[in-house]
Parts: sequence; structure tokens; C-alpha cells
Amino acid sequence: NGDLLVWNPVLQQSFELSSMGIRVNPEILLKQLDLCHVPERKDFVWHKMLLDGTLPQTIGGGIGQSRTCQFMLRCAHIGEVQHGWYNPKEVEQLKKHNIFLLGLGEFESDPAATSF
Repeated sequence: NGDLLVWNPVLQQSFELSSMGIRVNPEILLKQLDLCHVPERKDFVWHKMLLDGTLPQTIGGGIGQSRTCQFMLRCAHIGEVQHGWYNPKEVEQLKKHNIFLLGLGEFESDPAATSF
């Protein structure tokens, strides 16, 4: 559907730089969850919002500026170049591999990395 993929040497896998977005309706989402045997994902925030009509059936698309930065800077996680919310369990695992995400306070001891 027009996505741009490159090989990511850091992750050792293909990497999507652009996307045509997410297009799924409630019926198809339920079918996908059933096919993958993961009906419990209906309770995830995004899934709930799509299923109850809060979210539109098409989201996003275009060149991913953060993903391009992640690729060019050879970062392992998008959170290294983009501020966001991340699962605390995932954050702890990333820290064990010296991967620090923006906006989580890891850089407070580094005066060069403080916000202006």
C-alpha cells in the first residue's frame, strides 16, 4: 500500500519509515483478534476506543519524522527521539540495555540534557 521499508542494522529487521496509516473497522478488528486468539486485547485502550466509535477508522499516515530520526541516528527505540508514554515494564527492560527514553527523567543528572 505504498509503505517505505528499509533494513535497520540496529534492530536487524525491516523498518517502516512511512505508512499509509491504520485502516480498520470494529468488525475487522474483532475478526483479527479472534483469528489471532487474543480476544483479551479488546480491553486495550486503543481497541476499546475503536470498538465504541470514539476513534475514527483511519488514523495516521505519511512520512514518519520520528521513525526517520530513529533510523538515521541508529536508535533502538522511537522513545529515544520522541517524547511519549511507554509501558513502565518496557521502560525498565530498556534501561537494562542502556536505552533511555526522552521525558522520563533519566537525564536529570546531565546538565547538558536539561530542558530550556
